[in-house]
Amino acid sequence: MVKSEEGTTLNISGGAFTRTAAPRWGITGTVLVYGTTTITGGTFNEKSASPSSRVVVTGKVDGYDSVTYIKGGTFNGNDNNVFHHLSPAQADDSFEVSGGTFNKSIPDCYCSDGFIPTKNADGTYGVKEGIYIAQVGSKK
Repeated sequence: MVKSEEGTTLNISGGAFTRTAAPRWGITGTVLVYGTTTITGGTFNEKSASPSSRVVVTGKVDGYDSVTYIKGGTFNGNDNNVFHHLSPAQADDSFEVSGGTFNKSIPDCYCSDGFIPTKNADGTYGVKEGIYIAQVGSKK
């Protein structure tokens, strides 16, 4: 597991990160963010069988900014979502995704401005430049 603490900056540009152990407490991930983290490359695998594990988890400590910028990399989750935010109040501010490849679709609220989730031809997921032009109910 890789972790950034509050008030710190972490940059990951490559490497392979795999977590297989079940969490001891609550929700956790292969990458746990409490500061500012930018991922531009690398492979991230969450292989624990725990229902509370994700690939990247962003938490928040009062008085500190906490955001994860995803600009590249490959993210493989278990049966759960790839990303998770620990605080409901930070849902739309936890992640800024503008690149990367994922084994599951990501929510549009995690995309950077000007990007939307997309399904790739090979069955993986990513994001692409674009905007929604209409919404009917929850369908965009």
